Amino acid sequence: MIKKLLIGLAIFLSVVICGCFCEICNPSFQSLKRETIIKVNQKLSEDSNILGVQIVSTNLQLNTRYVVYANVYDPELAKKYNDYVSKNGIQQFPIFTKDDKSNLRIVRIINHEFVCAPFKESIIYKYIPIDDDKITTVCTISIPPDYGEFKGMVTVFMKDNPGDFEMEQIKYILNNVSQTISLEIKSEIK
Repeated sequence: MIKKLLIGLAIFLSVVICGCFCEICNPSFQSLKRETIIKVNQKLSEDSNILGVQIVSTNLQLNTRYVVYANVYDPELAKKYNDYVSKNGIQQFPIFTKDDKSNLRIVRIINHEFVCAPFKESIIYKYIPIDDDKITTVCTISIPPDYGEFKGMVTVFMKDNPGDFEMEQIKYILNNVSQTISLEIKSEIK
């Protein structure tokens, strides 16, 4: 009971600290320009440990995340992913669920932490259960990567669990990707 209250309080505080009250009422971004997608893929496909990327737009008020873009670089995984999506479709998933571990990770991401977790413990695996041992880890950063807003998340699928040095590299790359997406979103608003 106390644990659930603490999680609820953490979620509430992350929204207040993040300044999302004015953001949650408006829809977040719904698509990305072709130029942005090319930049994202150029930055991510250079790392042989990254098997794919998923970019989601979020709406905290509705507790939804919407897959705006996904790309799987490994051909076998891409076929499994595409087969799953063509049979089941992917549109909206909840941001917060009944899984306390997942909710705590989301709160950390909302608070602009870079978070990595085992793939099979991720919410992505629960909603898109590609049972493949190629993906061991998912790493996520918020969009934008700095304090004050929360529009979405960028997640990469990793072949191997990254070590400390590679973790810093992935964080740097995802920060740049998130910043690229943020700049596009800001230019769309103007």
